[in-house]
Amino acid sequence: MKTSLNCAVVNSDFDNAKKLADKAEMIVRSRKARGAWSKAVNEYAFELLENLREERRSFPVSFEELHGIFICSANSWKQYSNGGCSLCANYDIAKRLCTAAHFARVEKRGIETMANTRETWLDLQAKALAQAETLLLQILRPKGSC
Repeated sequence: MKTSLNCAVVNSDFDNAKKLADKAEMIVRSRKARGAWSKAVNEYAFELLENLREERRSFPVSFEELHGIFICSANSWKQYSNGGCSLCANYDIAKRLCTAAHFARVEKRGIETMANTRETWLDLQAKALAQAETLLLQILRPKGSC
C-alpha cells in the first residue's frame, strides 16, 4: 500500500523528534514480525528512527519532510542503500534478510552472487528500507487522516 506523502502532517501530539521516534519505536517493537523479511523491515525501521532522532527541526512536519529526514540526502532508497547509508556488505544484508536455513544455502553458494536472478543484495535492502518507511509513515499518520 502506497502512502501519500502530501496528505497530512505528522501526528501533532509530539513536539520534538525524540518523542516521536520513541513512540514509533515502541509501536514497531510491539508489532508481531513472524518471518525473516518482517523482522528485517522492523530492523530497518529502527535505523530510520535514528535519522529522526538526530533531527532538530520543529514539529509537526509534513510526510514529505519526514521522508526527507528518513532518506537523508539520497534521491531514492536504492541510492540510499548503494551509498552506504545502511548495511554495505552483502554478508550483513543477507544475514538480516534471510532465515537461518536460507542464509546457510546462500553462504554455501557464495554471498557475492546475486540475491536472486534479478536483484542484488543492495536492491533487496532498498526494498526493505522502502517498506520500513511505509510502516513508519502509517504509524505516524494522525488518526482520521487520509
